Amino acid sequence: MSDQSPLVICALGGSSAGKELLELGGRSFPIIRQQMPDLHMVVVCGSQLEIESLDLPDGVDARGYVPDL
Repeated sequence: MSDQSPLVICALGGSSAGKELLELGGRSFPIIRQQMPDLHMVVVCGSQLEIESLDLPDGVDARGYVPDL
């Protein structure tokens, strides 16, 4: 990823209630990337959600809970 690459961040608060929303955001990645090949997407989990529980497409960067994000 270069400094000029478009970046999309999908993040949750402290719960696991938004798991489906993170996965929906992830499913949009390959569609958007068709028009923006240098797009980078980062998905950030809430404190109650494990990265391994997410169903995300290849190329999406998943991170665990980040305090004070």
